[in-house]
Amino acid sequence: MSDAHRAPLVKPLVFQTRTGLELHASSYGAQESTPALALHGWLDNAASFAPIAPLLEGWRLIAVDLPGHGRSDHLPMASSRNFVDWLPHVLDILDALELKRVTLVGHSMGAGIASLFAGAMPERVDRLVLIEGLGPLSTPAGQSVELMRQSLSQRERTITRGARRVEDLAGAVSRMRAARMPMSDEALELIAARNTREVAGGGLEFAYDPMLQSTSLVRLTEEHVLELFAAIVAPTLFVQADEGLAFPQEMMRTRLETISNLVHLKVPGGHHVHMDTPHVVAELVADFLAT
Repeated sequence: MSDAHRAPLVKPLVFQTRTGLELHASSYGAQESTPALALHGWLDNAASFAPIAPLLEGWRLIAVDLPGHGRSDHLPMASSRNFVDWLPHVLDILDALELKRVTLVGHSMGAGIASLFAGAMPERVDRLVLIEGLGPLSTPAGQSVELMRQSLSQRERTITRGARRVEDLAGAVSRMRAARMPMSDEALELIAARNTREVAGGGLEFAYDPMLQSTSLVRLTEEHVLELFAAIVAPTLFVQADEGLAFPQEMMRTRLETISNLVHLKVPGGHHVHMDTPHVVAELVADFLAT
């Protein structure tokens, strides 16, 4: 069957959470299909799931722009942006979309968010699909002072800098290419188109929240992460690209062993493998979700 014949319905969603944030999303598939919420990576957006969503037949994949990304509202400047602060946003999104239980699909940062949420709120998660991400960065308690000093220094610079500007979409793609792990131009263009907006006088500026580029003020320790992983009950698929993120081997081994019901599959490709070779990843995801 050709992609054109199996491409599901796609529609934009705009909704408000209970905290008053206006969030944007793209919904793929029929309304009556089984729902899955897709969480993108850091400084990516809902468009990162555009290549793979049409290949997941029988599912309603809702790819959301997390706060501060894509077309969604930014958080107030004074709000906290530590990694664990994403979890209340996921809960608010599920409630706003009236999703009592759902499959979570996450890439990179989104995979880390999904895994922590599945441990903290197992009653809300049916299944867990993690692409190139197995939990957040952790930091030993003894490094907390240095982490906080770094975060506070970066915050001062970020507040005064403002949004970065480029002449056109090609300029945005070029800037992103230089700052990211290798990925295809097609993937870069999809993300860049949703991550930029026109400005008065011509040109574009990046629409993501610049405060997201500051280091977290505090991180979980590895013990915290493992406690949350031990609480995950949802069947879990972890898709790892052979040229993707370089995870510390001992940390990876322990995290994999801690999630009780986990399938770990390796595929050729880079960090955005779900965009660059979506057919490969979609086949693995579809088989997992069908079992």
